[in-house]
Amino acid sequence: EGGIYKSVDGGDTWDKVSKGLPSNLIGKIDVAVCPADSRIVYALVEAPNKEGGLYKSVDQGASFTQVSDFGGLRSRPFYYTKILVNPQDCEVVYSLATGYYRSDNSGKDWQRMNPPHGDSHDMWINPDNPQLFIQANDGGANVTHNGGKTWSTQFNQPTAEIYQVEVDDQFPY
Repeated sequence: EGGIYKSVDGGDTWDKVSKGLPSNLIGKIDVAVCPADSRIVYALVEAPNKEGGLYKSVDQGASFTQVSDFGGLRSRPFYYTKILVNPQDCEVVYSLATGYYRSDNSGKDWQRMNPPHGDSHDMWINPDNPQLFIQANDGGANVTHNGGKTWSTQFNQPTAEIYQVEVDDQFPY
């Protein structure tokens, strides 16, 4: 039973949220609550065809409305599914996948961002200055102080992309 479940009692009970979300097959989902207004919740949903995409709730996740089915948000969803909201402006949303996208209108329209390396995995947004954020990718991490117009280099850090580590139970491993 995939989907989104919501608790309002600290996790003692959970209710499945279904209003406005795809009713058939769904896969991986990422949820982001806007720090500036907890009524605003975004869900990036893996689902077939046009049912997949970005959904928005304005009632703390009780119901959702699809705002975008843009395929760039769901490229390789088994690997990437990440949505983040600007901590001071609930209209500004970021999606990380093979591409890295920003929307200034709650996910209706998207602009591709251009950090020094692709395959975007994670992001930290400074809660006091949302123009300052760090984007993590296959090449390392990049910092911007101007909302992504310019980026720090990746040539100042030893970085490795490790997919698998094997050890035995001897000491030392």
